[in-house]
Amino acid sequence: DGVAQYRRVPLTSCRSALNSYQKGKCFYCNCTISLSEADLHPHVDHFFPWILQAETEFLGDVDGVWNLVLACRDCNSRKGTKLPTARLQNWLLTRNHFLIESHHPLREALMSQYGGAGRQRIERFHVERWNEARRLGRVVAWDG
Repeated sequence: DGVAQYRRVPLTSCRSALNSYQKGKCFYCNCTISLSEADLHPHVDHFFPWILQAETEFLGDVDGVWNLVLACRDCNSRKGTKLPTARLQNWLLTRNHFLIESHHPLREALMSQYGGAGRQRIERFHVERWNEARRLGRVVAWDG
């Protein structure tokens, strides 16, 4: 059974690294989130839904930092297993390219997940995953 081989793992340990780029804002709606205030505590969200890897042979590790963002509770619950739109995907691509170019501590992890650096490589990686997710038909576009 393909689902049994994929188990959800806790991702809360990457909150502060992700927050260093997002600067206390939800990736989707830009509302204030906080690592210290319980009522504003962000969720670590899988941009490409986790269910894609659990139920299919989706390209790439959805638990990789390339695919993780901080989201407010409302956005994370509304998004569920939907696939964010191309507009939001472009934000993710831009964020990841920026982190690689700025020599952020996440740079090495991102480069290993993308198989290198360079905007074209990152764009191709995202387009392939976007097309694969759409082909699988498991998700519906969501725009926050």
